[in-house]
Amino acid sequence: MKREEMLRDGRPKLKPVRRATAAGVRPEMDLILWRHAEAVDAAVGESDLGRRLTGRGEKQAQRVARWLHARLPESARLLVSPAVRARQTAAALESLTGRKARVTEAIAPGASVEAVLAAVEWPH
Repeated sequence: MKREEMLRDGRPKLKPVRRATAAGVRPEMDLILWRHAEAVDAAVGESDLGRRLTGRGEKQAQRVARWLHARLPESARLLVSPAVRARQTAAALESLTGRKARVTEAIAPGASVEAVLAAVEWPH
């Protein structure tokens, strides 16, 4: 692979796939939905949004974050639910990429498909 086709850390640059449409050619979107890692059960009276990752869940998040980091393009946007367990899971990827995820209510537990698609601006 040519040097200009590689990122500084040795990962290959991913190029957007283009598809012809009635309006011309536009890039396609790869949408990756990453569910939070293993979380503790909610205690009586505790909000579901406050549930934290277990020790095992923290290890799961780190492992998947390493896998994603090796494959995500630099242009990938990171959106995360306000749930503590989701923010903890995303933090594993943030620490590897140096990018911050945007916390959005639009993808909180119970969000509709329409709300999630609107949050990721699909279709654009």
